[in-house]
Amino acid sequence: MVVDSPECVAAYRVAGERADCSGHHARSEVAQRPHHGLFAGLALSAALALLVPALPAEVSVFWTATALFLSLLVGLFFGIYPAMKAAGLDPVRSLRYE
Repeated sequence: MVVDSPECVAAYRVAGERADCSGHHARSEVAQRPHHGLFAGLALSAALALLVPALPAEVSVFWTATALFLSLLVGLFFGIYPAMKAAGLDPVRSLRYE
């Protein structure tokens, strides 16, 4: 059973809707484990290299670091930019249209 957080329930009550925060919990749990995909990719690549020795499956440190850095930049941009835009809005006016 998932217990809704008070913040989530309050946000739905302000908007005049029934509180359903089940998706909110799932997203927050995934956001706490962003490195699992990196390790899964490394493990899959290593397993593929062992299973098919003729396949040139190699994990380069440079490309791993580049992918990690670019994903960090994209995550920060698409997380911070909308938040900064939303911070300048009037909350009452914004919730009126939802």
